[in-house]
Amino acid sequence: MTNHFYREAKLMFVFPLLIVVVAVGAALTRLGTENLSEVAQVVKVKNAQPAEKVHEKIAVEFALALAEGKVSKAHALMSEELKNKYTVERLGREFELMHAYSSEVPTEVSFVTSMEEFAGKVPGDLGWVYVGVSGKDWVEGITVVSARENSDPKVRQVIFGRP
Repeated sequence: MTNHFYREAKLMFVFPLLIVVVAVGAALTRLGTENLSEVAQVVKVKNAQPAEKVHEKIAVEFALALAEGKVSKAHALMSEELKNKYTVERLGREFELMHAYSSEVPTEVSFVTSMEEFAGKVPGDLGWVYVGVSGKDWVEGITVVSARENSDPKVRQVIFGRP
């Protein structure tokens, strides 16, 4: 009986791990294209709820650009400090890895919530925004903190994935 239990427990661990490995491999294969816009041509993204404030609009614009495969456009919306942390390639890879467990492309980006007062706020920050990003069989999110840089709103911080 112990041997049977051990075999089932082993399968319960190995099978999900195999699924993750295959999903990550599929995502990395898609990333093998030099230009992610090739993948994005089949993506139709809609903004389910309008963003009204500046920090909400830039967060939604940032997420939309990533979901549409316009990684260079998203990169241009980032602060200089954040651009030093994320190359265009790394930014695209981080977005893809966020939903690597699915082979489905993003189909919807939606403004979820925002705050102007939040933990970790520094002088110059405009706000904290959570943007939902989803595909046919997955739901994730991107958290964005925006700030003014040379009078322009820029993405100062980004966190990929649900909290």
